[in-house]
Amino acid sequence: ENGKVMDRDDDRYWKLGVFYFNPKDPAIFLEKRFGIGWTNNWAHPLSWVFIIVVILLAVGLPILLG
Repeated sequence: ENGKVMDRDDDRYWKLGVFYFNPKDPAIFLEKRFGIGWTNNWAHPLSWVFIIVVILLAVGLPILLG
Protein backbone atom coordinates (compact mmCIF):
# COMPACT_ATOMS: atom_id res chain seq x y z
CA GLU A 1 0.00 0.00 0.00
CA ASN A 2 1.20 3.49 -0.86
CA GLY A 3 4.58 2.17 -2.01
CA LYS A 4 5.31 0.44 1.30
CA VAL A 5 6.94 -2.98 1.37
CA MET A 6 4.88 -5.65 3.12
CA ASP A 7 6.73 -7.81 5.63
CA ARG A 8 5.21 -11.24 5.03
CA ASP A 9 7.60 -12.87 7.49
CA ASP A 10 6.07 -11.08 10.49
CA ASP A 11 4.96 -13.60 13.14
CA ARG A 12 1.56 -11.93 13.59
CA TYR A 13 0.53 -13.05 10.08
CA TRP A 14 1.50 -16.71 10.58
CA LYS A 15 -0.94 -18.76 12.67
CA LEU A 16 0.67 -21.83 14.27
CA GLY A 17 3.74 -20.91 12.23
CA VAL A 18 2.37 -22.40 8.98
CA PHE A 19 -0.96 -20.69 8.11
CA TYR A 20 -0.61 -17.23 6.55
CA PHE A 21 -3.55 -14.94 7.45
CA ASN A 22 -3.24 -11.29 6.41
CA PRO A 23 -6.40 -9.50 5.23
CA LYS A 24 -4.37 -6.50 4.01
CA ASP A 25 -2.22 -8.62 1.65
CA PRO A 26 -3.80 -8.84 -1.84
CA ALA A 27 -1.85 -12.01 -2.73
CA ILE A 28 -3.79 -15.28 -2.84
CA PHE A 29 -0.70 -17.49 -2.91
CA LEU A 30 2.77 -16.81 -1.55
CA GLU A 31 5.98 -18.71 -0.91
CA LYS A 32 6.05 -20.84 2.20
CA ARG A 33 7.84 -19.45 5.19
CA PHE A 34 9.97 -22.58 5.57
CA GLY A 35 10.83 -25.14 2.92
CA ILE A 36 9.88 -25.25 -0.72
CA GLY A 37 6.47 -24.53 -2.19
CA TRP A 38 3.52 -22.21 -1.92
CA THR A 39 0.80 -21.57 0.62
CA ASN A 40 -2.52 -19.74 0.69
CA ASN A 41 -3.36 -16.42 2.24
CA TRP A 42 -6.28 -17.74 4.29
CA ALA A 43 -7.63 -14.22 4.81
CA HIS A 44 -8.26 -13.83 1.06
CA PRO A 45 -11.76 -15.04 0.00
CA LEU A 46 -10.54 -16.42 -3.35
CA SER A 47 -8.17 -18.69 -1.47
CA TRP A 48 -11.17 -20.38 0.15
CA VAL A 49 -12.94 -20.67 -3.22
CA PHE A 50 -9.86 -22.33 -4.71
CA ILE A 51 -9.63 -24.89 -1.87
CA ILE A 52 -13.36 -25.69 -2.07
CA VAL A 53 -13.12 -26.25 -5.84
CA VAL A 54 -10.12 -28.57 -5.40
CA ILE A 55 -11.96 -30.58 -2.72
CA LEU A 56 -15.14 -30.80 -4.82
CA LEU A 57 -13.14 -32.04 -7.80
CA ALA A 58 -11.29 -34.60 -5.68
CA VAL A 59 -14.54 -35.94 -4.23
CA GLY A 60 -16.86 -35.41 -7.21
CA LEU A 61 -14.83 -36.82 -10.09
CA PRO A 62 -14.46 -40.33 -8.63
CA ILE A 63 -18.19 -40.39 -7.84
CA LEU A 64 -19.13 -39.23 -11.35
CA LEU A 65 -16.69 -41.54 -13.11
CA GLY A 66 -17.22 -44.55 -10.84
